[in-house]
Amino acid sequence: MGFFISKASIRNVFGFEAIEAKFNDGANYIYGKNGSGKSSLTISGLWACIKGIAEQGDKFISQRFRCIGKGGASGDIKYEFTDSETGSKFEIKNHVTKASNQITFKAIEGSPLADDFLDDFFNVSLLSARNFCRLSGVDQAVALGIDTSSFDVNIKKLKEDRKIENRLLKESGTIEPVEKVEPVDIDALREKKKKIAEKLNQIYKKNRDHNNELRNEYELAKTEYNTKLHDHNEAITNMRLAYNECFDSLSKLKTHGYKGGEVQKFLETLKSFPEFKESEPVEPTYIIEMPDDSEHTTIDKEIESAYATNEEAKKYADYLIRTVAAKTRQKKIDDLNKQIEDEETARTEYITSMKFPFAGLNTDENGCLLFKDRPITEQNFSKGELEIIVAKLAASQNPLFKTRFIDEFGILDEDNQKKLVDDLIKDGFQVIVSIPGERVEHDNAIVLRDCKIADESETEERPELL
Repeated sequence: MGFFISKASIRNVFGFEAIEAKFNDGANYIYGKNGSGKSSLTISGLWACIKGIAEQGDKFISQRFRCIGKGGASGDIKYEFTDSETGSKFEIKNHVTKASNQITFKAIEGSPLADDFLDDFFNVSLLSARNFCRLSGVDQAVALGIDTSSFDVNIKKLKEDRKIENRLLKESGTIEPVEKVEPVDIDALREKKKKIAEKLNQIYKKNRDHNNELRNEYELAKTEYNTKLHDHNEAITNMRLAYNECFDSLSKLKTHGYKGGEVQKFLETLKSFPEFKESEPVEPTYIIEMPDDSEHTTIDKEIESAYATNEEAKKYADYLIRTVAAKTRQKKIDDLNKQIEDEETARTEYITSMKFPFAGLNTDENGCLLFKDRPITEQNFSKGELEIIVAKLAASQNPLFKTRFIDEFGILDEDNQKKLVDDLIKDGFQVIVSIPGERVEHDNAIVLRDCKIADESETEERPELL
């Protein structure tokens, strides 16, 4: 079952005094100069009929008093729809006053319609490719019932996190390889130095005590020797004094006539003084008190070298820290990339699950609709491509109403015009084409002139317009 527009009736609205146009379920062509009422009779009129005039949202926005003509204080817009298979009909009517819209719909034949029928039945943005392309990418997705906001929010947050991580990774700079250097325990070296110093000090004290002992023994022996030498020399001196005194006394005795030899012999014995036979003590050879400190010097060099080694070890440790941090950050980036990929895959699967009539439909991170990774706009697709794409999307949303409004038909050459119309009709669409001018080149044509349908006599009277 599928409905097409079979009749449009407008009275005292949009410049029409009263007009009734009939349409078939195939191709229909409406000719007329700009301002002749082509849009008002077709897509704009249908929109105003079903959605109302001077209302917000997806309503036909205008001013009611400007839309109502001079033929009265109110006007009427009515469209009749026919089931292409059963022939059953229903109509939608909007009685427009300056104060309100009074929209009613009824089944002329068949069962009554549900209250929410119109909301599901009619989506003006999908009735023409031009209207659809005027929507933002987000509104295009909404028109198709696609709501990827939860995915988009997650993906945006993940990409912001990834951007931060990439910036931090970049700020860390290039990490140049550093040769591995093990740190040296300087405290252990200092402790070793302390023990070496204590050992050397003990050796020094032992050597010093040994030398002091030798020195004391030598000084004592020397003192004893000097005392004995002094005593000996003093005894010799006393003996010499006694000898001299005796010799003087002998000389005096001789002056008194002493002739004896006993005193002389005694004096001869005094002339041989005894020798000092003890040897002078020899100062001993002392050992070097200060021990070899090469071990101490070596440990000092090791400590000094350890500072330089530890500087290199610190560079290596910093290199390891930066490397680990970079790897951790890169892993986080990889994880974020995986999460983004998973969210994008889930978003694609969500859209795919809606079973649109062709593959390649998706949204970007802002929720804008894409087809083959391109926005659905006139800049990215040809006129013919857009008409087919939007027609199929519209049919997927509302298979009951397959009417297509095509404007700017002249952009296509004759072959592509025919191919487009034939393809749409083949897929079961009703096609209503608006063509500027009054030169009729197709069957099933309606010519509008000053918001009226021009009859054959009028067109014949003005052959220059044919």
